[in-house]
Amino acid sequence: TREGVPEYQKLGQQVNELVGRINGTHGTLEYSPIHYINQSVPQDELFAIYRMADVCLVTSVRDGMNLVSHEYVVAQEEWAGEKSRPSGRDGPGVLVLSEFAGSAQSLSGAVRVNPWNTEELAAAIHTALSLRPIERELRHNKLYRYVSTHTAAYWATMFMGEFSDTIRSKRVSVTKALPALNMKKVVNAYERARNRLIVCDYDGTLTKIQTLPQLAQPAPALIDILKTLSADPRNTIIIMSGRERRFLESWLGQLRVGLAAEYGFYHRLPGPDSEWQSIGEEIELSWKELVAPIMKYFTERTPGTYIESKESSLAWHFKDADPHFGAWQAKDMQVSMEDVLSNLPLEIIQGNHIVEVRHRAVSKARVLEAVLEHLGTEASVQAHGGAEVDFIFCVGDDRSDEDMFQFLQTWKDDFNSPPPSATPSATPLPEGPSPPPGVPPGDAAPAANKTEAPPVSAVSSSAGLPEAGGLSRGASAGGVRRCPTMFNVHIGNDASLASSFVENTFELRRVLRAFSSVSKKDSVLRDLGVADSHPKVEKQPLGPLGGGGGEGAARPPPPPGFLEQPPAEGPAEGGP
Repeated sequence: TREGVPEYQKLGQQVNELVGRINGTHGTLEYSPIHYINQSVPQDELFAIYRMADVCLVTSVRDGMNLVSHEYVVAQEEWAGEKSRPSGRDGPGVLVLSEFAGSAQSLSGAVRVNPWNTEELAAAIHTALSLRPIERELRHNKLYRYVSTHTAAYWATMFMGEFSDTIRSKRVSVTKALPALNMKKVVNAYERARNRLIVCDYDGTLTKIQTLPQLAQPAPALIDILKTLSADPRNTIIIMSGRERRFLESWLGQLRVGLAAEYGFYHRLPGPDSEWQSIGEEIELSWKELVAPIMKYFTERTPGTYIESKESSLAWHFKDADPHFGAWQAKDMQVSMEDVLSNLPLEIIQGNHIVEVRHRAVSKARVLEAVLEHLGTEASVQAHGGAEVDFIFCVGDDRSDEDMFQFLQTWKDDFNSPPPSATPSATPLPEGPSPPPGVPPGDAAPAANKTEAPPVSAVSSSAGLPEAGGLSRGASAGGVRRCPTMFNVHIGNDASLASSFVENTFELRRVLRAFSSVSKKDSVLRDLGVADSHPKVEKQPLGPLGGGGGEGAARPPPPPGFLEQPPAEGPAEGGP
């Protein structure tokens, strides 16, 4: 089928000349070093050649699956095992396989070579011919186990299974395109909040992604925005990053912000006396000795890539490599590492032009959980004037941030679900004087201003504060459960668990600048002696069901720490 291709004809001519030169130099009348078969061979004859060969040499420089290597492994099975082995052979043959063949990443029992390196190729042939029988047996068993189990039926079943899983996961997690972030809505929510939590990823979110850590220093304009936001006593700012803590400390250490380095392996809460903590002080890091050689192997073969060794992880960057070749090499490297690390508690993360290996216990979600627990303590709530967290703004750009989005969504669902110990009260709480004898409670005189309170969940005496220093599941003062206003934002309109998106880092900076303007206004009000920019409303007699009290009656202030509900269209009409 290839004889009509000009390139193939030229290659065949070159091979013919090379074979003739070698046989003419090293051959005799009775011996030819090379038997060159340049024709179609029947399948049974080809299988016999496979069976008798001591070494199969595949030196393709660009290949797809390459079934020749699989066929050779199957043909050599007869020579495996001393009891069933025919006489004349001391073990199965050896497969020497080009690292550019598609099957090179799967057939790990082969001797892999770079066909462009002639010295390495010659050494591989010598190694294959001189291996001890026991080594050949072990290599062959590894190869045959893979070839015999990963059949065409297996591949089809696995592919269709993963395809179905992908479809189901996309239906669950990303059912529609993300809506753009409503700028007016988020700024209004920020302005009304009294206890805010802002969580930002660093690379690709607050700043553009840089190839070298030294180039990722934040711009002065960003520092000014963060300084204003962190100076607002209502704000808690947390910045998450995959960078090492020494870089974050030098760039942002002077600000009153919380920092999480290396995806949360190290973190530090806001405050002058806060120190770096580790969530993995007892995590074993000897796995780096297994991962580093694999990354080095692909770095040497992929121009423009480099390895970043962190305290808790190893990262392979390919932003400066050829886009297609770099992505291809990244996938091949991930396959190679999955074979080696399958029994270790590690995960391989493919981010934005980066492949990183880290411990499974490390994630940004764990740091976020610790921050929310800290903000739910009684001391933190009292420091915010008795207000719990009522505004959460979380923004990120890649897969490592999906953990935060998923955690916050789960946390929100748990917040809105009733506590396991909560049981509705059958008796409404009385308010005001009791009705006269003989008058049913519902017919009490209007002048008594009696209001039937709705049933509430049973709460402890410290309503709204977490028990044992943790954030409660939504109980606030009076037992009314309100969830904080939450914005999960993704940079770019890609598939994500976030609730909305902004186009790029510049759009995000517009949002943060708007937050900064609100905080500056609040700072001016505080300097003028106004303790709270939210005016407090004097308590007025309530109308029926607390719904209005007539025209001009002031509404009661919202529960501490939560957004005030919008006013009704008009005064309530009548009773129940």
